[in-house]
Parts: sequence; structure tokens; C-alpha cells
Amino acid sequence: MTAVPGTGSLLRLALRRDRVLAPVVVLVLGGMAWSTAAATVALYPDPSQVTSAAVAANASPALVALYGPVHASLGSLAGLKMLSTGAVAVALTAVFLLRRHTRTEEETGRVELLGAGVVSRHAPLTAALLHTTGVVVLASAFTAVGYAASGLPVAGSVALGLAWLVAGIAFIGITAVAVQLTSSGRTVAAVAGGGVAAAYLLRAVGDASGDGPAHVLVWLSPLGWAQEVRPYAGERWWVGLLALGFAAVMTALAYRLRNRRDLGSGLFADRAGPAHTTMGTPLALAWRLQRAAILGWSLATVLMGAILGGFASNAASLLDSPQARDMIRSLGGTGSLTDAFIAAEFGIMAAVVAGFGIAASLRLLGEESSTRAELTLSTATSRWSWLMSHVSLALAGSAGILALLGVGASLADGATRGDLGESFTRVLPAALVQVAPVWVVIAVAVLLYGSASRLAVGAWVVLAACLVIGQFGDLLHLPQGLQDLSPFRHVPLLPGGTFDPTPVVGLVALAGVLVLAGGTLFRRRDVH
Repeated sequence: MTAVPGTGSLLRLALRRDRVLAPVVVLVLGGMAWSTAAATVALYPDPSQVTSAAVAANASPALVALYGPVHASLGSLAGLKMLSTGAVAVALTAVFLLRRHTRTEEETGRVELLGAGVVSRHAPLTAALLHTTGVVVLASAFTAVGYAASGLPVAGSVALGLAWLVAGIAFIGITAVAVQLTSSGRTVAAVAGGGVAAAYLLRAVGDASGDGPAHVLVWLSPLGWAQEVRPYAGERWWVGLLALGFAAVMTALAYRLRNRRDLGSGLFADRAGPAHTTMGTPLALAWRLQRAAILGWSLATVLMGAILGGFASNAASLLDSPQARDMIRSLGGTGSLTDAFIAAEFGIMAAVVAGFGIAASLRLLGEESSTRAELTLSTATSRWSWLMSHVSLALAGSAGILALLGVGASLADGATRGDLGESFTRVLPAALVQVAPVWVVIAVAVLLYGSASRLAVGAWVVLAACLVIGQFGDLLHLPQGLQDLSPFRHVPLLPGGTFDPTPVVGLVALAGVLVLAGGTLFRRRDVH
């Protein structure tokens, strides 16, 4: 700390700013891992069922590409989803936190203000690295403890936590370099987030190829390194040293690049915008700011829907035990196991799309904190029209993304069954009914933002709570009244269930009331 003056003070400031966000991230990631592990241990009491489920999973190229290969052990089966998706979540957490405490701080001018004191030019980056690494380590450690507490071997549980840590520290280094190369938080998110997507794609292609020549792609991906730790299947501890060496090299490069740029700028200048524009409405401006995110999410969900739809027909062979089938049906409905699987996966994807909706609606917060909102509102633009320009994109964008999820799943399911029309009429409505609870979560974000800008981050806490009680309420035996607080628990269980429009209409109406209340509160408060 003393070698880089000001690091300790900035680290305490980062801890104070994330005093709610960081614990929530750690508890949600670790809690989901623990609940998944505990449920899997109860679902596969017979070793023969574990072996048959692993064989069925590895026989599906779509599932291997989505989550990676499964080894013939109960722990590996318990980590089927969490090993891959948890590594992605930790990587994205690293990207978000490091960007927040470096590039975003420079954009708002706070680093320049702090630099007037006794603060080294490297102190902001050093403090951000220490803080982000601490959060990643805690999330990984909490996950390892949760898996061990569920009855799985301690060595494999520690290895699974190490797999998450491998992905996290690798993308800490990548994000640190991206911060030096670009001059805006959006570009950092695009570069580092694109790195996560590229790493996932490399890992998916490499794993789906089996032992073929393309398997080398796994070793070109930090997410592939996480898979190669091999928890519960002959742990490879040395992969952690590989990730640590990569992170050290990238961090050293980031410090070197920091010496070559000015405060607030990047080594690569932003591309100049057009000299003339036709953006004459707040909605056109909002679309210009958010179109890349909407298009990226649309493409990703189409692919995800195709993978889920292609795998749905193999769900019966994977879920070999009666307990596993009962769990999927409890999450997804009362129809066939395939329909129940689709409904369960769509419920999880709806919570993910709600995250997009929160980010899109809270673009308002970024515009306000950067003072761009003040400039826009100094024109003839009303507060209501400015607010609704971003909110309407969040609502319409989330609905469109869920529709594309259903289209992708319908096409894949129809190709497997040989009846495309039947798949569309059965699968697409299951995706569309999830629009209503997603809109409620977005509306809560608007209400919090309209009340006070500092409360906006609470929307992520609400989403995390909805995800936990909505997807794991039955497994954790939570009280029914608590489970009913999640809007995702009130939609019809499609496909396979009976469609009742009443809860859907009620949720849409609730979302409208919350948005109206948020807009009213925003018109009455100060813009900071």
C-alpha cells in the first residue's frame, strides 16, 4: 500500500461503495452453487444413475457445447451447470467491478479530483485490482464451502472454486488492459464482455469436438481453463498457476500502458461521430445508445434457444432418476418431461433477460451521472419523454429478446421432431408468457431510479432475490408466501400446462403502475 500512495484510501472507498453489491454477488453465486449441489446429491442416490446421466449428457453435442463435458462422478454431475455458467458469471463480475472503479471513475472526473491529493497515478488501478480480486476470491471460496457442505468431496469442491477463480483472475487482467486501450466505459464493457463471449465460444467449439484437433481451442480460452481444472475427476491444480501467470502478465502490461496515456483518455481514440445527424427525438437517441446491446442480446438468445430446443428431446435420457424428473416437473410444469424441461429453462432465461432490461433502463443513471441528461433536458425535451425513451426500449427489447429465444427453441425442437408448426405453437408461447414478470422487474428498477438515483442499484438485489426464490424456492423449502413475492412464480407453466391469462394481465398491469409511479417521482426530484 505504501509503495503506491493513496491505494489504501481508494480501496476503502471501493469497499464502501460496494458494501451492498459485493456481498450480494458473493452470496447469490455461492448460494446458487450450494443449492444446486445439494439438490443433485439428493436426485442421484444410485451410482448407476450417475453413470447413465453422464453418458447421456456427453452424448448430446448441444449440452457439451453449452456446459462442457461431464465426468462419471456425482460431483461432476452436480457441477454440470454451475462450473460453466458460474465461471462466466464470475468473469462478468470481474469485468463490471474493475471497469466501475477505473474507467467509469475517470469518466465522471472523480479520479482527477482525487489526483489533486496525495494519490499516485497507479493507485486507482491498484485499488480496483485488489478490490475486484477480493470479491472473486470470496465468491470462489464461498462456492467451494457450499459444495463441500452438500456432502461432496472436499478436494473436488476446492477445485470447483478454483475453476471459478481461474476465470475471474484471467478476466481481471484482460479488463485492466482494456481500460488502458479505450476511453469510455461502454467500450471497455464491449471489449471485455466480447472477450468473455469469445472465450465461451472457443470453449464450446473445443469441447463439442471431443478429442479431435479442435479440442486445442479449449486451451486458448480462460473459460476452457476453468473446465480443465476437472473438479471431482482427477483435479489439475496446476491450471491455477497457468491462469495466475496469465493474469500477472496482463496486469503488468496494463501498468505499462497506463504510463503511456493521459488521464481520461485511451491509447486508441474513439471514432468520431457523423458531422450531421437525424436524431430529433429522445427515442432515436436512446436507440442509438442501446442498439448494440439489443442486437448482441438478440443474437445470443437465438443461439441459446436453439441449443435448449435441440437438447430438450434428450432430457429424458439425462434425467434418469425419478427424483430428477420430479424436480424438473416441479420447476417446469406437469406435461411431458421435454415440455417441463423447456419451461424450467425458459424460467431461468427470463431472469437473465430481466438483467438486460435492468441494464437498459438504468442507462438513465449513467446519462444522469455523466451530466448528459442535464444537457438533454435543457432543451425542449420533457423529463417524461426522456425517461420513457430508455424505459420503452428496455420493455420492447426484453419482449423481443424473449420472442427470439422462443423462435430459436422452436426451430431446433421442430427440426428434431420433424413438425415445425407444432413446435412453434407449443414452444413460442412458453417464451412469450415470461415477458410479464420481466416487465415487472424492469418496472421496479424504474420505480427505484425515479425515487432516487442512489436506490437504482437495488434493482439488481431484487432480481437476485427473484431468481433465488423463484427457481430454488421449492428445493430450499421456502415459505409459500415468500415464494409468491417473485413475479416469475405467477406465469402459466408452458408448455404442458394450462394457459390462464389472468396472472399475465395482472403482472402487465402491475408493471404499468410501477412505471407510472417511477415517472411521477422522477419528475419531482432533482437531477444530479
